[in-house]
Amino acid sequence: MLSTGRNYANRYYYYNYYNIVRVASNVELHKLRIEILDSLFKCEYIPEDLIDVFVYILPYKSMLRKYWTKTDNTLETGLHIKALCDEKALVFRQRVLNRWTLVVIKNLGSDRTEVYLSDSLIKYARLPVRHIYRIDDILNSILYSKFVQKGWILLHSAFVHSPCGNFLISAHGETGKTFTTLELGRKGNFLILADDITIANNSCYAYGIPPLYLDIYSKRPTTFQEKLRCKLYTFLSSIVRLTNYIPLWKTDLRTLLPMKTYPRELIIKANSPVKIDYIFILERGKNQLMAIEAYESFRKMLLLNELEFSYFYQRNYPILMYSYFYDNDFDIVKTKERARAILSSLCKRVRESYIVRAFSPSEYANMIYSVLVQ
Repeated sequence: MLSTGRNYANRYYYYNYYNIVRVASNVELHKLRIEILDSLFKCEYIPEDLIDVFVYILPYKSMLRKYWTKTDNTLETGLHIKALCDEKALVFRQRVLNRWTLVVIKNLGSDRTEVYLSDSLIKYARLPVRHIYRIDDILNSILYSKFVQKGWILLHSAFVHSPCGNFLISAHGETGKTFTTLELGRKGNFLILADDITIANNSCYAYGIPPLYLDIYSKRPTTFQEKLRCKLYTFLSSIVRLTNYIPLWKTDLRTLLPMKTYPRELIIKANSPVKIDYIFILERGKNQLMAIEAYESFRKMLLLNELEFSYFYQRNYPILMYSYFYDNDFDIVKTKERARAILSSLCKRVRESYIVRAFSPSEYANMIYSVLVQ
């Protein structure tokens, strides 16, 4: 469990994303289960001049004195937000469950961004409540912006390597990406580079974020009893995340559902970018395999991405919009346009894109396999 004590400066922890984005922090961020930050990318040391994002967790009272009570050259924007013009910084203050939290973001549009978070935010890091500045929302949106600044985007896609070509599998949540990759893995000569998040550039090369939590449902709930158990599991899991004082229940909630794990020999972490040859977009419907044009592929991938990765929307939107308003170096409009341009170029450069319609992961896998071996 991440400490919320006062001693934050003993050492730094480093995260290196394939030498694209590098992060340093005075706490182990992966323990907060942030979507992008996981232990697979933790490393021993990164020179300070190469670090893109510094993340500091500091005591709330010291941050309050240093940033919120400061009155020289500040702008009050309302909604508990201040702009420190001389430091190119925004200060966000919010009351959560009768406790104040503070977020300070400096130089979001520059090569070196600094993020200061009050220790009171740690208590609510995994709280399933909307419209609050959560650590995972803040850091995911900032890191996504950094990837785009470097010419890369995050895709809500599985990424699979095979001798017949490497391919992305993209779909709405709960459609069956993970199960489909497993079905393909059983056919042999398929390796899983990512099961949910892929990092890609406009040259049609990508890295995968390999699955860290390997437990999955062994089958999709179909009967009323299975669906009820799935709902109960999700509900109880959210209750566990309400507090930092109960890191694990004595009874494993996953016993409520039949579980299995990825075969570890199927999972690899690529140390160099891997070329994308195909894009498969999964949809529910009567069995059909249909090749589509690059623009249609781009349109569907864009929609899937913006629905699943809401970095520019919902809770994160005020943070990025106010940064855009006060920081001349950060342009949210150009960032969004560049992300779309990268995705458009990627869709044009792949060998072929397909829509795959079916009702089960095995049917998806069979149709994808038929394309690769023909």
